[in-house]
Amino acid sequence: MALLAWEGSADSCLKSASAAPVCARVAAALATDLAGRRARILRAVLLCLWSMVGLSTQSQIAEYDVKAEYLYRFALFVDWPPEAFPGANTPITIGVLGNDPFGKRLDEVVKNEKVHGRELHVERFGRVEEIIRLAAEKNKVCHILFISQSESGKLDNILAGLKGRHILTVGESNRFAERGGIVGFVMKERKVRFKLNMVIATGEKLTISAQLQGVAAELIQEKKDE
Repeated sequence: MALLAWEGSADSCLKSASAAPVCARVAAALATDLAGRRARILRAVLLCLWSMVGLSTQSQIAEYDVKAEYLYRFALFVDWPPEAFPGANTPITIGVLGNDPFGKRLDEVVKNEKVHGRELHVERFGRVEEIIRLAAEKNKVCHILFISQSESGKLDNILAGLKGRHILTVGESNRFAERGGIVGFVMKERKVRFKLNMVIATGEKLTISAQLQGVAAELIQEKKDE
C-alpha cells in the first residue's frame, strides 16, 4: 500500500483536531518524524477515528455517522484475494443489505476516495439474492457488506448464501460475529467498537491487518459452538 496514502490519512486526522485533541497530538507527532513508520501511521489513523468515536456522545455525532466512517476505514486495513476483483478497474464496493440507516452519509464518506488505487462505490440491496445475481450476471462484486438490523431474523441464511464470496460482512445484531459474521459492532463504555471473527475472515481469504486486529474489542480465533 502506498505510504503517501497513509500520510494523507494522518494529515486528515490533523485537520480534525478541533473535534479530537488526542488525534491532533498523534498526527502532529507523526508529521515531525515520518521516517520508517508505516505501522505508526496506520495506528494514528485508527486513533483519530477512536477519538471522534469517543467524543460522539458529547458532540451529538450520530451513531451511524461513526459506523459509516468505520466501513470506509475497514477497506484500508483489509486485503482481498485477486479473484475478488474481476478487472484492473473494479471498484471496492460497500453494500448495505436491508433497511439503510446511513442516509446520504455513507456516500459522502467515500466520495472521491480511493483505496489501493481503487474507487469506492456504495450499493443498496433489498435481498441477498441481488448480490449473488449481480456477481453472476454483471460481474459486479460486493467487498464490504453491512447487514442491517432489519435482516437479523434471516442472518443465518444470508451468511450461508454469501459463503465463499470473499465479502467482509459487517453487522450490529446480537452476537453477529459469534454467529458467523466477520465484523460485529458492539457498544463499549458508550463507544462504538467491534469484534473480529478471524476464523471466518480466513475462510473467506481476507487478510486483516495486525493493526486492525490489535484494536478490536475481541478477536474470535476459534470456532464457537452455538
